[in-house]
Amino acid sequence: MKNRVISLELCLIVFMCYGCDNQSNKTIYENVCDVALTVDLDLENDKVSFYDLFESVSIIQLETKEDILLHRIDKIVFHNDSIFIMDKKQGGIFLFDSKGKYLNKLSKQGNGPDEYFDLSDFTINKYTNNLELLSTYRGISCYDLNFNFIGKIPFSDKGWLVHRFAIIDSCTRALFNIVRTHNIEIYDISEKKIKGEYIEVPKFIYRNTPLGGPFLLENMQKGEATFTQPFSRIVYSVTPSSLKERYKWDFGKYNFSIEKLDPELSQDEYSKIFAGNSFKRNNVYSFLANAENSWSYLSQFTFGSESHVLTVLYDKTTGKYIKIGDLKEGISFPYYPIVTEECLYTVPRDTFVVNRYLNDKIKKENFISLKQYEEDGNPMILQYRFNKHTE
Repeated sequence: MKNRVISLELCLIVFMCYGCDNQSNKTIYENVCDVALTVDLDLENDKVSFYDLFESVSIIQLETKEDILLHRIDKIVFHNDSIFIMDKKQGGIFLFDSKGKYLNKLSKQGNGPDEYFDLSDFTINKYTNNLELLSTYRGISCYDLNFNFIGKIPFSDKGWLVHRFAIIDSCTRALFNIVRTHNIEIYDISEKKIKGEYIEVPKFIYRNTPLGGPFLLENMQKGEATFTQPFSRIVYSVTPSSLKERYKWDFGKYNFSIEKLDPELSQDEYSKIFAGNSFKRNNVYSFLANAENSWSYLSQFTFGSESHVLTVLYDKTTGKYIKIGDLKEGISFPYYPIVTEECLYTVPRDTFVVNRYLNDKIKKENFISLKQYEEDGNPMILQYRFNKHTE
């Protein structure tokens, strides 16, 4: 009976795919961007208070149990009242509620029919409300949110490496790799074939430079995913039939492009270039975050000889922006922020970082105490709630 239910679920996926618009295989790359977000880095940073941005902050302490201990948070997804966390080293997805209480763990790494060979990425499918897990070599495995196995979405070629993915619509996935000529490929589930190929990052970028770090590839809305890389000021829109620039940051003379680099240099030579004060003073090349919600764009990057972290919040309605170093209170804007409509999240590595983000006054006003935090336990998540007037 269980196998029959799984078969019916997979048949439904295929049926939904054939209902998609597959009238044309033509794919288009558009090198035109309608939204350019201009930022003057020569101006002084804006004097912005914690209270100008946030109405409150709270700690979500992830519950620690003897057999439930995260090695590292490789990816985190907030979905309804749940928190899904990927830990690659343990090959599993950990599930907590919105207060941090441990609920469940998906750990089915192996070669069985309901298992995944390895774990390199995951996401929540908004069309099916199921979990999709990517194996670098074996395609996508589907589970419901209670971690019951549903079925698999195999790729057309066995041993075909894929490192990240995003859901574009019910029958289309955007796949990212660093080994083939094109880094972004559009995969049609029903036809089991690549329908589009985009982005050609030279191989020396990943092999010899420190630029190939974490990046954004995720479902934005129905029929669209967004993609950017840690050295790029451009955020792309990916659809079943096109890739185009969704928006881009314009820092004027400080704009960086990989075309500036000599492709024949060694790793040591690149390391010296990126460590040089002159290069760091004249290029915005290392992004910690590029995010957006319905009312704002957010970019966070390092800049200057001391590699100070700057955060830019750009209001979509007014077209005005604020450029933030430290906040007025002498505390840092949270690094590597995850942005939703109502909240901003960050994962501090220890209490020292928490104290860098929050002063005593803010902690007292928000009833935050670090006395119960266990350094050897599971990490905490800081949840900042945006001021309502900024929505």
